Amino acid sequence: MVDNGKPYLIPMNFGYENGIMYFHTALKGRKLNVLEKNSYVCFEIEAEHKLITGKKASDWTSKFRSVIGYGNIEFETVLEEKIKALDIIMKAHGAIGENVFNLKIVEKTLVLKLKIESI
Repeated sequence: MVDNGKPYLIPMNFGYENGIMYFHTALKGRKLNVLEKNSYVCFEIEAEHKLITGKKASDWTSKFRSVIGYGNIEFETVLEEKIKALDIIMKAHGAIGENVFNLKIVEKTLVLKLKIESI
């Protein structure tokens, strides 16, 4: 994100399905203020990291496996769509079977929907 001309980055849990990434957040906060002004974002996902050590400091390195992409964030406010998105996030983190959500909490949760344009 870009906040007043400066990069702004925060780690978030996500789920992915059919070219769309889903995130959840509170209904207020800096990231929402930033996204309301400019919904275009860059994202990075680190899938693997391995530290390579050696006898000398110059032999040390890291191997990464990651994805970097771009897209626009939309705010999802429809309850049924929020539940679908939260289910995708839960499954991305290992949940198996049907997820049951507290609707009062879901109502106080905003789902961010990132339509990926390029990777």
